[in-house]
Amino acid sequence: MSDLDYTWIPRMRDTFAARLRRYEAQVDQRHPTLIRTLAQTEQQWRQGIPSWCPLPIGAVINEGVDPGYASAVTAVHAWRAAGRHIAYVHPSRLPPPVTQIPLDALKQLPVHCLYLATTDADGVPASGLFAWLEYDQREDRTEVRLQLDLPGTRTVWDTQPDPVHVVRGNLRDAVSATVTTAASRMTATLGQPMPLVGKGTPADELLDRKADHTGHLLAALAFLANPAAEVIDARTATAEPGVQQWSAPLDAGTRDTVTLWLAA
Repeated sequence: MSDLDYTWIPRMRDTFAARLRRYEAQVDQRHPTLIRTLAQTEQQWRQGIPSWCPLPIGAVINEGVDPGYASAVTAVHAWRAAGRHIAYVHPSRLPPPVTQIPLDALKQLPVHCLYLATTDADGVPASGLFAWLEYDQREDRTEVRLQLDLPGTRTVWDTQPDPVHVVRGNLRDAVSATVTTAASRMTATLGQPMPLVGKGTPADELLDRKADHTGHLLAALAFLANPAAEVIDARTATAEPGVQQWSAPLDAGTRDTVTLWLAA
C-alpha cells in the first residue's frame, strides 16, 4: 500500500463498512426490536449511568439478550448510535504501549464508541475492534470494553469480548484483576478449582503479554483522543463532500453513512 496512492482509502473504508454493516444486519435479524426498545426505555436504564458510558451491557441483558453475546450486541448498537465512525492510525504514528489505563483521555474521545481498524503487513484491511467505556452498575465498576474483530471472523457472534477493569495500579494490575474476576466466575459456574493467577504462576507470562498487547491498543485510542493529534476525515483525501472535523461532539447518529478517520 503506497501512502501516496489514495485509492487505498476508499478501499479500506468500503471493506470495513461492508463488514460492520453485515454485523448490524446480523444483530437486527436476531433482535429486530431491540434498538427501538432501548430507545423507549433509555430514561430507566440511563439512571445512575455516567454520560461517558453509551450503553451499559446490563441494559442489553435486561432486554433478553443472551449474556454470552451481550457485549457484541452492545458494541454494534453503541457504534451505530455514535454515528458509525471507524478510525485508522498509520503504523508510523502509533505511540509506545501505555502502562497505565488512559481513562481521562478515553473520556475525551469525540465519540463514545468507535471501531479501530488495523491492516496486515501488506497494508490490507485485516482486523479491528470496537472500543467504548462501560459502567457495570451492579459492581460499581468502570471498564474499558474492547470487542475484538479478528481476521477470519465471519459473524458478529464470533467477535470476542476483551474487557479491562479499571482498578488502582497499572495496566498489568488491571489485566490481572480482570482475568481473576473472569476465572472466579467460571469457577462458580462450572464448579472447577480456580486456576492460580499471580507472580510465579503459569499465567504470569501470559498476563505480561496480554498487558503489553492491550497497552498498544489503548495507546492508539489515547492518541486519537489527544487534541494535538492530526486526525482527518478520509473524505478530505478523496475529495468527497460531507467532510467533518475530529472534535467533540461528532455527528451522533444523524448520518446513515460510515465515516473513516485517518491518523496517517
